[in-house]
Amino acid sequence: MAVKYLGAAARLADLTSLYLFGLCVGVLVAFQVVKFLKSPISRAVNYHLTDITYTQAKLRCCANPTKVIESGFAKSGGRPFYAIMSTGLILVFPHTYVREVDKHIASLSPDDALNREFHCDRNFTELDPFRQPNEYKRAFAHRIKQGIDDSIALVAEEVAGTLRDVWGEHSIAQRREIAIDAPFIISRLSARVFVGEDLCRNDEWVQITLDVARIFTVASIHLHLIPSFLRPLARHFLPSCRQLKRTTDRALAILEPAIERRRALKQKDASLQFDDAIEWFERIGYGKGWTPMHPQLQLVLASAQTAGDFFMQVVNNLCLYPDIIEPLRKEAAEVVLKNNGSLTTTALKELHLMDSVLKETLRLKPTSPIIMNRRATRDVTFTDGTHIPENTYVGVSQLHLWDNDYYPNAQTFMPDRFVDKAQFVTQSTDNFCFGYGNISCAGRFFAAYEMKIALVHMILKYDFGLAPESPVPDVRGIPAGDYIRADDRVVIDRTLVTSGEERFKIKDRAWELGVRFWDSAAAFNDNEELMGEWLKRNPERRNDIFLCSKFGLSATLDDAGKYAPVIDSSPANCRQSCEESLRKLGLERIDLFYVHRFDKVTPVEKTMGVLVSLQREGKIKHIGFSECSSDTLRRGHTIAPISAVQIEYNPWTLDTENETGTNLRACRELGVSIVTYSPLGRGFLTRKFSSLDDFDEKDARPQLPRFSPENFPKNLELVEVFKDLALQKGCTPSQVVLAWIMEQGLDFMPIPGTKNIKYLEENLGATKVRVSAEENKHIRDVLTSTGGAVGDRNINSSNVFANTPPL
Repeated sequence: MAVKYLGAAARLADLTSLYLFGLCVGVLVAFQVVKFLKSPISRAVNYHLTDITYTQAKLRCCANPTKVIESGFAKSGGRPFYAIMSTGLILVFPHTYVREVDKHIASLSPDDALNREFHCDRNFTELDPFRQPNEYKRAFAHRIKQGIDDSIALVAEEVAGTLRDVWGEHSIAQRREIAIDAPFIISRLSARVFVGEDLCRNDEWVQITLDVARIFTVASIHLHLIPSFLRPLARHFLPSCRQLKRTTDRALAILEPAIERRRALKQKDASLQFDDAIEWFERIGYGKGWTPMHPQLQLVLASAQTAGDFFMQVVNNLCLYPDIIEPLRKEAAEVVLKNNGSLTTTALKELHLMDSVLKETLRLKPTSPIIMNRRATRDVTFTDGTHIPENTYVGVSQLHLWDNDYYPNAQTFMPDRFVDKAQFVTQSTDNFCFGYGNISCAGRFFAAYEMKIALVHMILKYDFGLAPESPVPDVRGIPAGDYIRADDRVVIDRTLVTSGEERFKIKDRAWELGVRFWDSAAAFNDNEELMGEWLKRNPERRNDIFLCSKFGLSATLDDAGKYAPVIDSSPANCRQSCEESLRKLGLERIDLFYVHRFDKVTPVEKTMGVLVSLQREGKIKHIGFSECSSDTLRRGHTIAPISAVQIEYNPWTLDTENETGTNLRACRELGVSIVTYSPLGRGFLTRKFSSLDDFDEKDARPQLPRFSPENFPKNLELVEVFKDLALQKGCTPSQVVLAWIMEQGLDFMPIPGTKNIKYLEENLGATKVRVSAEENKHIRDVLTSTGGAVGDRNINSSNVFANTPPL
């Protein structure tokens, strides 16, 4: 019996313990609920109880921050309110509080807010380079203000070459992605002041800095979407964070040797002076754990991300309102003429209409809907009684910029709204896009002058407008999720320099860079005549150039207006074409003369008979074939050595590796070199085209099957592997593709064509890129798994790998 009662007592004790435990848990939960309900987060206008980690609220804010702020003011009756923005909880004030926020600068820290936004308060090594020590900011602010005239002079020197390299000087209209060009132009101009003349003209450096700014923004957003306690772990696995670390390391690998070379020069010559941001920061030194890359990356964020995007918005507005371009052009011409062609700070201040266009553009599309972000370092009480607890983050809304009560027709872009009323950089309580009072953007004067210089050159030297059928850019609002629209395309047309002279400049530059293998053909419009004229101007260079030309292919337009090839490899056409090519070239001998295409009617032996005769007569030195079958190649080679076979070869055209055409095995057995034309897939593999709208209406490529509306998007997926590799290697997709071709063997010689000096230099840069065996395998695995390109490479492929009839 006693045992029975003891068991009941034990069970009662267990139940009592359980009840007490449940009570304690309930009290703790209730305490936390009460604490939560009293906390600011529960009062956030966009918080939902189901959103425990606030991730959904942050995502909605990234998608449309303006909507969140408008909703907040609607619910609060225009009073300050809490909202979960992309960076976390913020107490949002209307613009009428701007003076109050500025007045309490001692208690409201902008540095702390910036550190939270960029995670620099968490000691994440990936983001360390972006922390901003006060001594760096003070050094830059002081130097950029005191030396503004010198800095602007450097930008003025650089702008003409920058626009020429990006947009060229030819007279043919071209479609450009302004979302890509604008940041590049501004970054290069800024780099002239930040890193000096040599590095600013290093496209690899400029592109890497752009990549750093883009990846940094993405990494910051990704980290903010992850709960705070998981970020220290997540940063090791997030692809964007890892990619950021790799990219900053590549940037440092370019910058550090340049600085060491500079130091060595200064040791040899103590009087040598440099006037750029590298020198400014060198003078104040680098703290423990800091490198020259740290301050440069901070400057890059401002120039590439903010100023580059703003320049794009300005160009978009000019395209949308083309009637303002001519008045701007007239004003710019008058100012330039008045100041004897000099674009000094004094001259730039006279561009009142341009100033208004810039200010109106920024009014309609400020860089952020909330500005003057601060963290309260202690409790603060404003004069109206508004209380801000310690550690609260605050910001001031700019939605009033679109309010008709402040700006009549506020939703409309009015280019002359601010003429003779307010300068672009002017601060006021109604317009504080650059900050207000104690904390304002120190670089705004430099950015404004830089922008004006670029626009003066652009509107005086180029015609431009929105490409037909391109999406119409928004005039008002904050771009959703990102500052850059990838679908904004602008037609750029330079009309001040003849296309012939520009083409001569390309040949001059090719010569300077050591290019000696030059390829032409009777089918290449006026290319032979142009080559002949260049050689006439430079007769001393003829013997150093290995000149190639071709016969047997011409083109006409059929009744439907489509490209139609005409092929004739007959003996008569062979001799006649050779004589005609020699006449156009102004030469007595062609170094390598190809059969461009075989007509499938003429036996190769007959064509070879004439080629051998021309060789004996000294009119051609070597014989080449193009797009022939293995059988035709072997038969021709039995009569006389075939020195080279020209064939389309690139990652999406690997026919020569198969038995269906001039296979690689036959060429190597006979010792025939392989010259690969269209190594960049007719420009497709450069990743410079994202849609068919990118092509000019006169461009024949959209007629090709691989460029058709149904095949283009599918083939675009193949380019991503080269884009990813290029990002890892710090080069361009084009360079990766060319390097991959050269890695296939010493007998492969790619001949990329271009009409632009920039791309000529870019293509030659491929010689410095290496594709490893592992990377080669990865590329081939991707090509195999995807099945390669979709669609034929030619409109009419019947004469590809032509097999001529027997004799």
